[in-house]
Amino acid sequence: MRARRREGDRARGGSYGPGSAGRSAGLLLPEPGPAFRDIEQAHGLRTARVAFDSWRRASLEGAALLRRLNIRCGLEPVIPLIVAARDDEKTLRREFDARAKARVDGTWLTSKLLGKLTGPDAPAAIRMRDAFSLDPYRACLGLSAAAASRGAVIFERSRVKKVKVARRHVDVIAEGGTVRASTVIVTTGTASLEFRQLRRHFKRRESYLVLTESVPAAIRKQIGTRDTTFRDTRAASSSRAMDVRRPDSDCRCHAG
Repeated sequence: MRARRREGDRARGGSYGPGSAGRSAGLLLPEPGPAFRDIEQAHGLRTARVAFDSWRRASLEGAALLRRLNIRCGLEPVIPLIVAARDDEKTLRREFDARAKARVDGTWLTSKLLGKLTGPDAPAAIRMRDAFSLDPYRACLGLSAAAASRGAVIFERSRVKKVKVARRHVDVIAEGGTVRASTVIVTTGTASLEFRQLRRHFKRRESYLVLTESVPAAIRKQIGTRDTTFRDTRAASSSRAMDVRRPDSDCRCHAG
């Protein structure tokens, strides 16, 4: 299959990275974000297990790909935690029990065990595996360069106006012409205007990231070490954004 990549963001000159890829949290996480219980309630046990298994496998395969291509993007393993908010340990325990029943990976940590892990100050937590931190901008550039070196054709500032799906092919209609392909992979993160029939299946939500100034030692002790990333039970709901925090090499904290 001959790969073509079209970048249509004119506002940023069509260059790689400065969009959502470069401004992401820079984490490969082993779970989708919403609580397992919420996904199970909405879509059933089998779908919930598939979603969590797929996310964990994607994290591992993504890290393996970056290593195999020798892309220098600061890839490092991290310890992912879901910590109980104050007076919310029972909610987290129910989430852990649901995951354990479905054989989804996770370890229960009491406050004492969490302290030994040099994690954040919390009454309890779920510890997972197979998470990584990286520089998303450098990863984006590296993957694009690797694809181009292997024959992918990349078009910048080529806004796609419409996508027509036929029985055996797909026509991507851009401002400068039409590309016929067997498969189209949309990486916008949501259904854009070209896919109006799918937009009703998506709910638009606001998200944000914050990078603090250098954090004092006393505060760093409360949020854990650099190899730890966590969110609390208030963010582990399908109606809330993910809350990820980790100190970087300059002792600054990322939060979202």
